[in-house]
Amino acid sequence: MISIEIIFLGENELSGTIPSTIGNLINLQWVDIYGNQLSGSLPTSIGDLPKINNLNVSDNPLSGPIPSSFVKLSSLERFMFSDTEICEPIAPDFQIWKSSVDIFTSTTIICSPYLICESIVDVPPSECVALVDFYSSTSGVNWINNSNWLFSPIIDDWYGITSENSHISEINLSDNQLQGSLSESLNQIGFLQSLYLNRNLLIGSIPISFTDLSSLLTFDFSETMLCEPNNEEFLEWKSEVTHWISTG
Repeated sequence: MISIEIIFLGENELSGTIPSTIGNLINLQWVDIYGNQLSGSLPTSIGDLPKINNLNVSDNPLSGPIPSSFVKLSSLERFMFSDTEICEPIAPDFQIWKSSVDIFTSTTIICSPYLICESIVDVPPSECVALVDFYSSTSGVNWINNSNWLFSPIIDDWYGITSENSHISEINLSDNQLQGSLSESLNQIGFLQSLYLNRNLLIGSIPISFTDLSSLLTFDFSETMLCEPNNEEFLEWKSEVTHWISTG
């Protein structure tokens, strides 16, 4: 089985899901399974096929996002998935890979940026949602480095994010061209200990909701245009943050 190079089963009345074991066929180069009744999502294991150069799954009731593992498919020249419900991630890493595929026939359906949070494996989904909100409010698509954001199911892979004991413990996005305001939902990252946002084009008030960050020990927002609320609750919380490095 491992020596199989071509699968051509288009319009063959196939049903069910594409088995994850397809990733074991390491010599596979050509897959045509269009025009069937295959459902479910594309297996992540397809990303383990180093030689595949043609993948046609068009005209099937397939759905879900294109797996992040697909960016490893450096030999893929043709990828067809029109007439399906498969969606394209908006993540920059995916868009870069997509541009390298010669023939890319899609559904033009764009995945919700929050869809990745259903696949996150190392922190609670609520913490992922908070990061997606933050990405949107600070123009994440224009950051200097946004590697793996909204794309990898492992939050530790997202640039600037560190997790510990199944929770996000540090966000370090210093000098990364963040612009805009801070999202209130960052308070959902309740175990956050360090937040470095210095040297960015951030404006507006620090949300009052940040007072929920009871584990925060370091907050650096120097060389930004962020301002501090003159609020008793906020000032009390601020006094408990050990390292407070402000705009001055």
